[in-house]
Formats: sequence, C-alpha cells, structure tokens
Amino acid sequence: MATMCENCYEVDTRKYKHGRICKRCGGLLVQIDEMLLDTISLLNKKGYKTKFCCSGHVYNHPLICPQTYICFECYVKLPSVPEEFQCTGEYMNDRFCVRKDIDDLQPSYKIHEDILKNNLKLLEWATELPQHESNIL
Repeated sequence: MATMCENCYEVDTRKYKHGRICKRCGGLLVQIDEMLLDTISLLNKKGYKTKFCCSGHVYNHPLICPQTYICFECYVKLPSVPEEFQCTGEYMNDRFCVRKDIDDLQPSYKIHEDILKNNLKLLEWATELPQHESNIL
C-alpha cells in the first residue's frame, strides 16, 4: 500500500509503517490503494474528503465485492458522478460513495483491464471537479 498524509494530502513515497509522519507537515501517514493514490490525494485537496477506497480485485472471494469505489465523508456533495459509475448512500455505513461493479466472471485479463479503465476514469473525473464548497474560503 502507498501512503498519503491525512492532513496535507501529499503523497509520500516511503513504504507504509504504522505511526510514520509526514515530512512536510507532521501529519499521520495513512495507507491508500496505489491505483487510487493520486485520485484520492487530488479529491481531498479539492475538499472532497474521502474515507475509504478500493481500486478493485482480480480474485473472486465470497466476502469481497468485485467493484471499484470511493467513499466520502457524509457531508460531501458531488456535482457529478464519473461516467458509468453509480452513486449510493447506502454502502459502507451510509457514506456517500461512487462505485462501479466489476464482472468477475470474465477472464482475469479482462478484469485487470476493467480495473485499470475504472481507475483512469476516476482520475480524469477528479481532475475536472471544481473546488468543493467546504474548501473555499
């Protein structure tokens, strides 16, 4: 897992270690899914505070939902949702989420392709979002 500061949202290239702090601001470093690292950092810097995320999984497991998702803090209102993604308020403890299911019955190379496409769509979407109203002084 990659790391990001939970205060300044800067990406840190060091490997995750419990209790490690940000060199820039002294905030705690948290683990972030590598494929979503830049997207999560950008969303948080724009004021769309995130809580959980997952880029998706290739393997099939009965306890793991095959999807790409980002869950936000409860107060976050999004002006748009990425194309082909759904927004819900009932996933992950009633937190507002954007998600896209992954067809895990297809060959693994297709699942990899879908995961990569989903994560690229999320990054492009985050790049286009305006500053969140909670982040405007």
